[in-house]
Amino acid sequence: INHISPDDPPVFMRYGMSPEAPIPTKNAQGWMIHHVNFGLAMKEKLEAAGVEVTLSYPGVETRYKDEIEFLIAKLRAQ
Repeated sequence: INHISPDDPPVFMRYGMSPEAPIPTKNAQGWMIHHVNFGLAMKEKLEAAGVEVTLSYPGVETRYKDEIEFLIAKLRAQ
């Protein structure tokens, strides 16, 4: 997250939990970067740098239905 720059490629992130999902008490250190709240923080930084970002998690609508559709769109744009 500290190495984001404007020349980064478009990013697609998908999480299987909503932002309200609790962080487990066991092994919480590893879960912090795998929790959707990390994705939300990363999305904010990417947008501030002007990088296109799609963040998908249960209950949110996105431009692309999944990472495959995202990848195909990016490859077609080349």
